Amino acid sequence: MTSRPAAVSDDAGVCSLKDLAAFIQEVDTELAKPLIGGDYEALVNVIGILYRMKDRQSATDEMFEPLKQAIELLKIYNQELPDEVHQHLQVCADSCRNINVQSKAKDSTTTRVFFQAALELN
Repeated sequence: MTSRPAAVSDDAGVCSLKDLAAFIQEVDTELAKPLIGGDYEALVNVIGILYRMKDRQSATDEMFEPLKQAIELLKIYNQELPDEVHQHLQVCADSCRNINVQSKAKDSTTTRVFFQAALELN
């Protein structure tokens, strides 16, 4: 029986993808909510989500390269991952790009609503 390299047999990549998918779903749900002037709770929630995205960005970006390397290593040993794994990786990568676009749009809306709220306080 051939043993797999430790880096490949580790479930960290799978857990990271599951965590990322859950985070993407949460962000997508929060960013889809309308942001209306005067709704300070929604404003704080959006700012929190944008902050968490920024905080997680480098870890997310760095996560995909080791996974690609593990896939290439498996190919050397004539091991192929199921198509669903490749599809899941692609969906996660596409979702990351989509929420980044959404977050930029929401960020400009958040800034506008924030300044409107600040003006109302004066």
